[in-house]
Amino acid sequence: KAAEAQLKASEANAVTLREKSKPQLDLFAQYALNGRQQAWSDSIGDSYRAGRPTLTAGVKFVMPLDLGTLSDSREGASRLERAAQLGLAQKQYEEKQQWTELTERLKEAKERFALAEVMEQAQKEKLEYERKRLKQGRTTTFQQLVIEQEYTLSGLLRVKAAAEALTTRAQMKLYEVNEVAP
Repeated sequence: KAAEAQLKASEANAVTLREKSKPQLDLFAQYALNGRQQAWSDSIGDSYRAGRPTLTAGVKFVMPLDLGTLSDSREGASRLERAAQLGLAQKQYEEKQQWTELTERLKEAKERFALAEVMEQAQKEKLEYERKRLKQGRTTTFQQLVIEQEYTLSGLLRVKAAAEALTTRAQMKLYEVNEVAP
């Protein structure tokens, strides 16, 4: 949005500079009634007599004389306008790239979340099996604690994957609100 506003300002500046540097021809006329009487009707009547009215007419032509500087300033304005256009194009390209990266990151986060759920379920089954073995006296308490720790870590990985997916989705919502998404 800022780049678009800058482009509009650059275009307006270039138009202003071009118009300012064009030759200008003005025609003008002025007529003044100069009656000096206190009464309004006498004053108006007085102004039409030979020595009283003031009449001015003329032509005014203005043209810049330093054509080299004028040409340079026009070219500079055109270059600023082009730079603003390129800046806008660059910002739009970067936003498209960021959107592509966000969609890819969301897809990967969803895949990691699904894998983390599968892994957590496998660790849960492994823990239940190890508890049965402990009750039967076929394993050690230490071994069961290690497996419980693995189960807890798999749950933590699932929560981290979900958090990453939600964070990425929130960033995508920001793009959708600003209507940047392609």
